[in-house]
Amino acid sequence: MKKRMLLTAVALASLTLSYGAYAADTASQPEIKAVKAGEASIRGSGTITAIDKENRVVTIKGDRGNVFDLTVGPDAKNFDELKVGDRVNAEYRRAIALALKKGGADIRADVETTASTFAAKGEQPGGAVARRQTIVANVISVDKKHNTIRVKGPKGRVVDVEVEDPDVMHKVKKGDQIVAVVTDALAISVTPAAAK
Repeated sequence: MKKRMLLTAVALASLTLSYGAYAADTASQPEIKAVKAGEASIRGSGTITAIDKENRVVTIKGDRGNVFDLTVGPDAKNFDELKVGDRVNAEYRRAIALALKKGGADIRADVETTASTFAAKGEQPGGAVARRQTIVANVISVDKKHNTIRVKGPKGRVVDVEVEDPDVMHKVKKGDQIVAVVTDALAISVTPAAAK
């Protein structure tokens, strides 16, 4: 039940990035068109092989043999419930949506929000964290031959973006803006080691 709740939290967090949800957020800006959207996910499982309670570090050996340390923050209320041999299941998702905003006001922005949920004290350890970042960047050049645009972000970083929609490529001009919404979500659940 707890594992299902955590995976549902990840799915809901990644849905916040769908273009439909993004369009609802920006309904007051009718000149926004999708440029590109995508999603990727990674799942993994492993077994706890060591626990450093003082530093709140758990060593996990993945099912493919890789070993890594995971620092568990103070928000995880059930750290003391973890035991060597417990199974750890994790799912990470990243979704990205890009949209074109015509005639931007040359204001670049980078806004980040985070939401998290953790198992209540006494429940099996686990939790989910989602981060949503919205970046507004200026279009500084357009390469119609290669279907790319060059944008400059709020921290001065310049990147090239491939535009998949020919209609958007036809309309985009230097001075427009690209709005990027990136959502990262991570859910972790723990299954107790089998009794011996």
